[in-house]
Amino acid sequence: MITQYLQKLTGLPQARVLGTGTTLDTARMQNAVADALQIAPNAVTGYVLGEHGNSQFVAWSSVQVASQALTKQFTPEQLAQFETDARQGAWAVISGKGYTSYGIANQAAICANAILQNTHEILPVSNYDQQAGCYLGHPAMVGSDGILKDYQLQLTASETELMTTSIKKIKDMYATI
Repeated sequence: MITQYLQKLTGLPQARVLGTGTTLDTARMQNAVADALQIAPNAVTGYVLGEHGNSQFVAWSSVQVASQALTKQFTPEQLAQFETDARQGAWAVISGKGYTSYGIANQAAICANAILQNTHEILPVSNYDQQAGCYLGHPAMVGSDGILKDYQLQLTASETELMTTSIKKIKDMYATI
């Protein structure tokens, strides 16, 4: 929502305007899964999608460890617990410090590095989604020209419903600006 507002204010091309999106939420999910499996967080691939907020969701169909889908290794209840643990991590930081500025600053630095070093890193940044007609957190290749390539994940029917809900929330919030 904020990213879309900034793009409108600046008039820059949509591909040149991006936000941290769900990069922090994705990192928290990767940490929660890694803690449970006792592995390094970078061994967990997959994404949290949508709005950075209450309507965000883990696209469990995209989450893997060593090319093995977590949906085949864990029950829906276990996956839901990973998601809860990731959200609780944010609340633990907020209750301890009152804010999460270091986490988001780290993600902003990762995004800035991808741009400045032209790394072509794929990150779940807030970028314009043509199909949705708004900016939302989903994977995109980031480099010196901003968004170099947009990736559409193959979501399950339930994930598609969650994405639709998140898109509606983003659009509703944007309409109030």
